[in-house]
Amino acid sequence: MSEEFRRFTRRDAGQKIDVIDMMTDQLMGTIVNISEYGIMMIAHVPVKTDNIFQCEFKFPAEYNFRSPFIIGIQEMWSESVSSGGASCIGFRIIDIDNIDRLRIYEWVNEPTATQ
Repeated sequence: MSEEFRRFTRRDAGQKIDVIDMMTDQLMGTIVNISEYGIMMIAHVPVKTDNIFQCEFKFPAEYNFRSPFIIGIQEMWSESVSSGGASCIGFRIIDIDNIDRLRIYEWVNEPTATQ
């Protein structure tokens, strides 16, 4: 993944944010951290390199977002995190409604966000 994308401010999810694959209607995993342009997710299903997905991000109600967000993502890297088949996967956001991107940007850049 390009260093350019790694420089964006990220925010730890803090609570469970599910990622649902809209083609299979199955849970892909949960978001670990998020930026305006990408996510890191713990996945319990195999994801092939460079695959593209249309997903729903289901934010908890206390995040005060319209939920779910419908987002296109592309796998950029993957790393096994356990012998149980879970992986840590980095995705680039390739399609998102402008309003949703702005909401993520504002949320990520609040004073509690981490880099």
